[in-house]
Amino acid sequence: MKNDLFWLVPFGSLLALGFAYYFFKEMMKASEGTDTMKKIALHVRTGAMAYLRQQYRVVTIVFIILTAIFAILAYVFKIQNPWVPFAFITGGFFSGLSGFFGMKTATYASARAAHAAEHSLNAGLRVAFRSGAVMGLVVVGLGLLDISIWFYALNYIIGALDNTTNQMIAADPSMKLIIITTTTLTFGMGASTQALFARVGGGIFTKAADVGADLLLRNGDRRHQQPCGHHSEAARRHDGCQNELRLAHRSPHWGDELLPATRKSHRDYSPRQPD
Repeated sequence: MKNDLFWLVPFGSLLALGFAYYFFKEMMKASEGTDTMKKIALHVRTGAMAYLRQQYRVVTIVFIILTAIFAILAYVFKIQNPWVPFAFITGGFFSGLSGFFGMKTATYASARAAHAAEHSLNAGLRVAFRSGAVMGLVVVGLGLLDISIWFYALNYIIGALDNTTNQMIAADPSMKLIIITTTTLTFGMGASTQALFARVGGGIFTKAADVGADLLLRNGDRRHQQPCGHHSEAARRHDGCQNELRLAHRSPHWGDELLPATRKSHRDYSPRQPD
């Protein structure tokens, strides 16, 4: 009975992947909006895919080094079971595959969700939540699928390990579970390593995009260079400064401390000459 219940795990993983595929196809049926929205979405997808290619290139080098270390520990020093390097690789691969599907879905869904929200709130939320669910379902589905494959494969092909000869002998349930557990934990380690790079690299990438947009406005249009306190975001350039100044002049209480500093920064400001 217990062995039969274990088959619910791969079934659940396939069910999650099936729903992820369904939600993705439904999202792709929605309109992407106007030509301008399509053009912006295309640029966003191009930048996102360029980021992923660069990140995966670096992550591949890191995984090769770590896998070589695990292989030395397993096959030279024999202090790890021989399946650990392969589990580490598959964990990183499925984690990276989840990130690719999530990024692809998000960049296709952004313009579609914005366009759907123009018609109704329900339509916009439907596109947004279903596209966001794709990433979560893919992560869960691929993770459970890989663990299920490793569990059933190792449970079928390995026996207990003889400590004296380091050879497989007749199957012993307790020793078998130890090998399976250490192998699946290594799978989780590989997935977490890839996720760490995705999280840190994603933060750096978005910050670089903010700085790039800021520099584009600085160098592309001199009218957007009026300083406004300690701002660096492109969204507060020019129009935000002027709105804050008008509000400060109109209200006798709002911005009493901000107004003198703002006036001084405008009075002392001289346009920066290009290098």
